[in-house]
Amino acid sequence: NLKEFDSLFLSETAKHGYPISGIDVVALLAGELRPRMVSVLKKCKATLIVACITNNLQSGHGPSMSKDISHAKEMSKVMDLFDLVVESSKEGIRKPNPKIYQLTCKRLGIHPNEAVFLDDLGINLKPARQLGMQTIKVIDVETAILELTDIIGIEF
Repeated sequence: NLKEFDSLFLSETAKHGYPISGIDVVALLAGELRPRMVSVLKKCKATLIVACITNNLQSGHGPSMSKDISHAKEMSKVMDLFDLVVESSKEGIRKPNPKIYQLTCKRLGIHPNEAVFLDDLGINLKPARQLGMQTIKVIDVETAILELTDIIGIEF
């Protein structure tokens, strides 16, 4: 639960001389929607199975939900586009643990070598690649879209 995480995170960081609220950290992870990527997601969904693996809090329970209802509603609409959402908070496994990628593939009924995995953190891409997934590091949206086009052959 968020209050427990906040308390434990604050306690741990304070021990090291840098007290930081866990709620503040989670709020920074909420991120902004990228309309271009949402458009790509919609086009992919028309012909492919699309899934999301997230280390974020359970849908509807993040601090941004209470602070910005319109953002929460938009995020909810985007999450509804996915055929499958695997949430670490529900599964008890977090990226980069290979088990979360294997679980996702199993639920999708595919082998890892049939998947393309996009993430903005290299640490999350490495185990996916080792399992046989093709990976794309999302630093710049347009570059990621070009790489995805090269892999799946759909023009965006």
